[in-house]
Amino acid sequence: MADPVSEFQGRRWALWALLLVCSLLLLGCPFDDDDDMEPPRDEEIQVKVTLNATGEIADIQYNGRHYQIDITGQGGVLDPASIGILNVNQVTKNGFPPGFSFPDGLITFKVTGLNLGDTITAVLTFPSEFPAGSQYYKVTDDGWVLYANAVFTGNQVDITLTDGLDGDLDALQNGEILDPGAPGLIDYGIPHFTVFPDKMLVSGTEVDLSGKGDGPWVGHAWVNTANSRVGWSVQTSQLPNWLSIWPESGTGSAYMSFYACYSSAPAGTTWVNVPISDTGGYTRNVKVGVNKRDPENLNPPFGSFDTPLDNSTVRSSIPVTGWALDDAGVDSVKIYNTTGGGQIYIGDAVMVEGARPDVANQYPDYPHNSRAGWGYMMLTNFLPDGGNGTYIIEAVATDYEGNQTSLGSKTIICDNANAVKPFGALDAPAQGGTASGSSYANWGWALTPQPNSIPTDGSTLNVYVDGVYQGHPTYNQYREDIANLFPGYANSDGAAGYFYLDTTAYTNGLHTIRWTARDNAGNSDGIGSRYFTINNTD
Repeated sequence: MADPVSEFQGRRWALWALLLVCSLLLLGCPFDDDDDMEPPRDEEIQVKVTLNATGEIADIQYNGRHYQIDITGQGGVLDPASIGILNVNQVTKNGFPPGFSFPDGLITFKVTGLNLGDTITAVLTFPSEFPAGSQYYKVTDDGWVLYANAVFTGNQVDITLTDGLDGDLDALQNGEILDPGAPGLIDYGIPHFTVFPDKMLVSGTEVDLSGKGDGPWVGHAWVNTANSRVGWSVQTSQLPNWLSIWPESGTGSAYMSFYACYSSAPAGTTWVNVPISDTGGYTRNVKVGVNKRDPENLNPPFGSFDTPLDNSTVRSSIPVTGWALDDAGVDSVKIYNTTGGGQIYIGDAVMVEGARPDVANQYPDYPHNSRAGWGYMMLTNFLPDGGNGTYIIEAVATDYEGNQTSLGSKTIICDNANAVKPFGALDAPAQGGTASGSSYANWGWALTPQPNSIPTDGSTLNVYVDGVYQGHPTYNQYREDIANLFPGYANSDGAAGYFYLDTTAYTNGLHTIRWTARDNAGNSDGIGSRYFTINNTD
């Protein structure tokens, strides 16, 4: 039999629960964080537009803020129905300007009653003051586009617009100008620059220099800004008197060089924190280590010669690689042909940043340990007898104090007489060289053994940057040196080619580039793979 007290208690709690539910339905829950009265969405905020008598000035009220458009004396009138204010999250994000914020949103308006092709200047007043470095952006069907014909003064922007041309969204000469645009402020809420490398160790002795800033270059860092308007400076007041930096400040991307006065530096290894700040107060640090050594205790370079494998058979281009370090820093690694005695210079290897992290980890206290790896792409066809026979290749490392060390030798058997694959080289950029600009000419050349040929339209030559296909070079260009060195090939009189590379589409820093070639018989091979640096300062 059920307990009547328990039954009553159960019915009482059920009644209270029912009353609570009814109360919540009628009154709303006081514990609910989601307010039933939602704030108005951006598209629901009304824009109030008031035109003056001539229709040349529009006063705009939007969300409690005041804007104005003034085209006085420009020959047209404003269309009030076209005037609006939008938040940036209501427009396309394609090409959204990095490092900028748009606190006043985007303003749209149309000017009518113009003569065909007229040019006008509109004075736009916004709620916010615009600091140095502000830019005006148009929003087109394709996304955000920087608009150069804008002048900022206080909280006003003067923009010049032409019917059917600059600034006119419809691009039609129809006596009307449609303008959607937004003033952008540099947003210091996010990092606007990076510094690479952010750690380096330099080494030297007291005899290297006698005064601050008078000594040899001992290291550099790349300041990479989000755009050319970002200003930065080194907080030199926090540096010791034996370390100097040039330049100490700048606007946009730049290289900084570090100089150390070893005679004033403390003995041993000292690490210095170098703070670099932008004009908005954002700071990054570079750690510079200086190793002051005893001039009586100088050590030569050391390292390894890794490839090609000893006594291997090779054809065409081969990678010659290894690593080298020194307590003062490695100045160069040179490749020589030492077949039959003596040294015949072949070329300089490139020290490649980040290529050998295993070596950097094993020797953490050595200068430039992050670029210990070196490499050289050697075209064996240039060796004596057309690259047919047995050769001895030697790698020699030299430090900044002139000490030299042989990193070893490799014996290779070259068999280019029986090669069937295309061969060639890249000429620009040089190995470890620098490229810049929107139309950098990447030059190279390619041949293939007889009886085969490479199509002269360049359709079987491909350019790759960072492993990504870019296009075909313009081929069949005459080069006298190649024609004389390799006569009798099908393409001897048109072995060269070039490809225009837009380096501004890439970040500043280290990249790779290579060509591939395929002949009419289907034989293919790589041409001239190498590292190079892109350096665009604007």
